[in-house]
Amino acid sequence: MGLSWARLGGIVLLGTVLGACHLILPLSAATDGDTDGHRPRGDGFQDVADMFGEPDRPRGDGGSDGAGADISSDLPSSPWLEESVPGSVPFTKTLLDVNGGLSKVIAVGEDCTVIQRDLDNGKWSAFAPPQCTTTTTRFTAVWGTTSALFVATNDSHVHAYSSGWSKKMVPYSPGLLADLWGVSTSDVVVVGDYGIQGNTSTWSYNGNSWFPEPPSPSVDANLRGVWGTDPGLQDAFRLAVGGSGTLLWKPIGPIWGFVPAWAPFLWGWSGSEDFRAVWGSGPTDVFIVGDEVVAHFDGNALNKAGTPLCHFHGVWGSGPHSAYAVGSTAVGACTGNPGPMADGCAYQVIHDPVTGKYSIPPSLLPPNTKPLCSIWGDTSTKKVFAVGESGTILRLDL
Repeated sequence: MGLSWARLGGIVLLGTVLGACHLILPLSAATDGDTDGHRPRGDGFQDVADMFGEPDRPRGDGGSDGAGADISSDLPSSPWLEESVPGSVPFTKTLLDVNGGLSKVIAVGEDCTVIQRDLDNGKWSAFAPPQCTTTTTRFTAVWGTTSALFVATNDSHVHAYSSGWSKKMVPYSPGLLADLWGVSTSDVVVVGDYGIQGNTSTWSYNGNSWFPEPPSPSVDANLRGVWGTDPGLQDAFRLAVGGSGTLLWKPIGPIWGFVPAWAPFLWGWSGSEDFRAVWGSGPTDVFIVGDEVVAHFDGNALNKAGTPLCHFHGVWGSGPHSAYAVGSTAVGACTGNPGPMADGCAYQVIHDPVTGKYSIPPSLLPPNTKPLCSIWGDTSTKKVFAVGESGTILRLDL
């Protein structure tokens, strides 16, 4: 069944819907869990619009994508629901990542934005962010447990939250840290731009400090996504993806007999597409997405599952062999900087158990949907969230 999307907030206008994809890991597959314990309501909350200031333009005015009469009544109904952040002015900050943490949905983005939503009541609110390092600081990625959050930035820092915020420098990082993934608060991985001095684009956190983990042999590449399996599995490993088809892995399960450094992915890839996101339900079911490509690893080989016309930024799945990906119709979106004129796009990845092949039908999005930068879902409540440029927030009830 294909997905349909609805834009959150504002007047719905007709527009082309194609774009990038992003996969999200269900909580049932998370190692550290995100379903118990949370920060009390009211601690660190405030009006989002008052907190982040006036927007560039009101949501729903159609912008430069063209305007006209509201023709949404002529469109098929969509199961995707639009959500918004309450405030005295519309919320239009670009949101670069969404994930679970503190038993909530957490989204982060430009201007050091952090917002949160309770899974049950559906109301978004501001989460008091840490102080920005510079006026150009963007929060690029978030990962969390039931008791803590980790937020990566574009200026070589990772902020951590438990009872309050703290900040640590990531050594030898040249600036952009693009994605986070972890097992616990003492085992977290961050990836980003390649640092010449440290000869790495991967770093690990041991509960006290960040340290570089340069691959062997050396790989000079910017990484954009990271994911790993349950470390208790016999064939456990971690996988990082990036530009020009870069794939790095780090085997950690006992079946490998050793714990080497990060290294080029053993199963190879002949393509040169830029990868941006990775998600899997286990060692034999991993999806990787990027510029007009969806690839699947079955434990034996990494194969191209399809080439949708979408520059994917995120991917998440609700279970084995099932995934959703989101992105943009143009390269250069979801950076936190002014990007190209583009629309959002979304696809569902469907597995045929008879043929073993995948079909990737496009999902219907509401007209004028902005580029989508990330996707994440909670299998316990059967809710999926996608976020993107200009304050876009979409929700799908599975």
